[in-house]
Amino acid sequence: MLDQVKVGSFLRTLRKEKGMTQEELAERFGVSSRSVSRWENGNTMPDLVLLVELADYYGVDIREIIDGERKTEKSEDEQKETLLRVVDYADREKKKALNKKKAVIFICCGLIAALIISLASVFCFLRSVADDVSFLYSAETSAGGLALCENKFSNTCFAGAYTCDEYPKNCEITVPDKVGGKRVTQFGGYYGRGVPAPFLISVADIYINDTKGGKYGGVYYGNIEEFNITDEYTVEDLPFILNIGKNIKTVEYVEMDAYYPHVNENGSVTFYHPVVWINCSEENKHFYSEDGKLYNRKTGELITEFDYAE
Repeated sequence: MLDQVKVGSFLRTLRKEKGMTQEELAERFGVSSRSVSRWENGNTMPDLVLLVELADYYGVDIREIIDGERKTEKSEDEQKETLLRVVDYADREKKKALNKKKAVIFICCGLIAALIISLASVFCFLRSVADDVSFLYSAETSAGGLALCENKFSNTCFAGAYTCDEYPKNCEITVPDKVGGKRVTQFGGYYGRGVPAPFLISVADIYINDTKGGKYGGVYYGNIEEFNITDEYTVEDLPFILNIGKNIKTVEYVEMDAYYPHVNENGSVTFYHPVVWINCSEENKHFYSEDGKLYNRKTGELITEFDYAE
């Protein structure tokens, strides 16, 4: 079975041997630095095409990446096992592609059926489906520090990253009900060819003080305790007040596992971690807030995608 954590660790080693930062590697292969970080943490894997390109760039066999280690010689059984892993990975990629094709076929069939019934119902259906189709969303635009992706077809957009350039205690982030006449209906999503644009709070320019590519020159994603940090460190929460309007109906992709390192004068490190206290409009039909936390109005369940302020 494929060990993603082992593969990620090996990818990190190969990158460092090249003397490259995550940002430089991301730029070379046309992905985000968050994607590179998630590969190296074992959270996700590059698609098969990128995996081949990475193997060629690093000068290793793709089977070595799949195994997560260099091998000088392999027994026949080991080679077969590695090849089976490659085949399994390729099979997963094919299934993902097939599922996407099935989804497109399903949508097309729905459109044809809706056209037969009524042109008016087709239009309503298209607008509903469009909310979930990434290529209908344009790249990010900014509104008061909040990145937004607008849907080219439906009258909606989603909220992506909030970039904080000056942090007063309990800084407020207000998600507008509308931007340019389009309703802001969800947190996070995908645009273009499926580019991820999660809702997150970035304070990188304020707190990261190490040089780019340095030991603490980048954002840490995931569980901070798993990074084997040898220097003395502490974690400090940065509380933000998040005001949600009446139109938010979906929490699709929220990333609250970011830690921003600041090297102190004594050599210790403080990792700043944004958390939220949520106020939700009483007019919102899908969510409500209580004691700074967000709940599903229908089921009463806590929305666990956010890290909440205490």
